[in-house]
Amino acid sequence: MIWEIPIIGDFITKPFKAAKLYEFYDRLHLFTVYLLGFFVVLTGAKQHFGNPIDCMLPKQHDELRSWREYIHNFCLFYGTFRYELNNETSTSEFGSYTDDATINYYQWVPFFFAFQVCCFLLPFWCWAFMQKMIYLDMAFIVEYAGRINKEKTFDEAKEKVDRIVAYMHDHFKFRRAHKMGYFAWITFNTAFPSVLYGITKFLFIANVILQVNLVCKFLDVDSWTWGFDLLEKFLYPAPRNHDFFSWSDKKKFASVLADGSYNRFQYFPILVGCEYQLQESVNKMVTHKTQCIIPLNVINEKIFIGVYFWLLTLTALSIIGIVKWIFRMKSRKMNEVMIYKLIKKTQETAIGTNFSEHRYNFVHKYLCADGILLVYFMMDANGFLKTEEVIGALFRKYCKETQLTPTAPALSDRNEERDDYSEMNYGFDPHKKMHHKI
Repeated sequence: MIWEIPIIGDFITKPFKAAKLYEFYDRLHLFTVYLLGFFVVLTGAKQHFGNPIDCMLPKQHDELRSWREYIHNFCLFYGTFRYELNNETSTSEFGSYTDDATINYYQWVPFFFAFQVCCFLLPFWCWAFMQKMIYLDMAFIVEYAGRINKEKTFDEAKEKVDRIVAYMHDHFKFRRAHKMGYFAWITFNTAFPSVLYGITKFLFIANVILQVNLVCKFLDVDSWTWGFDLLEKFLYPAPRNHDFFSWSDKKKFASVLADGSYNRFQYFPILVGCEYQLQESVNKMVTHKTQCIIPLNVINEKIFIGVYFWLLTLTALSIIGIVKWIFRMKSRKMNEVMIYKLIKKTQETAIGTNFSEHRYNFVHKYLCADGILLVYFMMDANGFLKTEEVIGALFRKYCKETQLTPTAPALSDRNEERDDYSEMNYGFDPHKKMHHKI
């Protein structure tokens, strides 16, 4: 298979191997890859194995199979021009190949969708590559935590949780000990994974905006609002001159289907003209013009309309997703509330007093920005219950190491004065005052 080739296989499969480290909005881009891949197969099968074009040929040409196939292939791959019937005289006036009338994009539709698939895979591939730069294997933790409930016995499940907790605890506890080297202050910074993931999210948005413009360029349209223009033409078509019924809203849909005006929209015409030359004798080249129909454009039209509106929707959802993500990662109170919910069962069975500093240190000095990001990934991929089990066990281990009883601390006040260091502040504490000795 093609994905067994090392380079191509890595490019295709890497995004799916790291599919656990995504939010809901990111998975919509992954869904787009599957959707466009289906369109590649659909349009490619129709074009290369079906009957993409039919032309009305003279009898002497239609009787010869070699000529008939040659003319059809020539008109398909060389291109056609727009051709409209004259409704008043019921006659046709052939045009010719001009820049405005020539249609030469429909034969490239499968390849265009394949190119879009590669473009949508590129941000996923970049994120999979950037994950190797992170000192903590988040993908392994998220995937391993998702297998907890698959164990048959309680002891096996507990053993798996203990392994995850031990791995996470060793990282969070000795994080600063690894900050050695010229670039360690960057790669081992707690905000480094969040920065890389933020870059990936911006790549998602940049790619989908680029795809909207590429669709417009591919179809040679002047405005990116062409989809709304087509929708308006479909909802409010012009009345038919030969309609002996009174025009009403109830007959709009039937009228469009009967006339085919929706299918003859200028971007995806079905009725086209083709000009070809045949050497009918040794020194004689004869030019012929014929009328053709492109059934493939019936499919292309619906696909491109759907892709157009999906890309616009995906753009809006991606912007909403990155705004929510930035707000979530910068909100200290929201992070504290989330961790509090995850360790709630742990403190309910504990005895002791209320230790506000204990919980504050667990969130802002122990987990920090990279730990908070990992918790969000675990919740998005595995749900609340599995994440609660892992983080609860991690909290108990943290309490044991610090010789504190796990109780329910109060949420820290935003205006509360603190002189301690917090790595959630991305490397510095804005509340800490510097004192210089003279």
